[in-house]
Amino acid sequence: MDSNFEMYPWNRLALIAYIVKKHKSMFPEVQLGKTSIQKLIYLFKVHFDVPLGYRFRFYNFGPYSNSIAQDIETLDSFEVINVEARTDVGYDLSINKDSAFFKLEQKATSFIEMNKDKLDEIIKRFGKSNAKTLELYATIVWVDRELARNQVDKRMIEQDIEKNVKKLKPKYTDNEIFIGIDFLKKLNYLLLNP
Repeated sequence: MDSNFEMYPWNRLALIAYIVKKHKSMFPEVQLGKTSIQKLIYLFKVHFDVPLGYRFRFYNFGPYSNSIAQDIETLDSFEVINVEARTDVGYDLSINKDSAFFKLEQKATSFIEMNKDKLDEIIKRFGKSNAKTLELYATIVWVDRELARNQVDKRMIEQDIEKNVKKLKPKYTDNEIFIGIDFLKKLNYLLLNP
């Protein structure tokens, strides 16, 4: 239940720290910023239906949770992660102290162990993507979930997803959106898979 995460906030903190550590070990050359963390956690939560206690709303860069932003700041202040502001690429997150991460991971051992394979899958599939691409993927999944909730005609779903994503995110071309939809369909991340 989501209330579990409110009772045990270290599960959420350990989730973020685990993603940062695993991402940096798998893709050391790829920047991992605050926006990317938001999108990776959103995809993890909705695809695997994991109750995290995070509530997402649609914001400037797609699905966003204030609580994730607060948890990132908490981890930074406890020196578990380092949030480096870089003028060339925005923020870049990394593990600051392995000892602090280890203590946090110990508190959330059962949660991390229960979700490790799912988290690794998310990082493996989406970890090479930059924030702009993750924003597109998360927006497509958001629109897919909204359309599924409203039970649209499945024969027109791909065009409906593209049209709604385009309304929310006009900066993406039709081709970029269709490539994103196709990628997510192949991974079975869409509920309304045409």
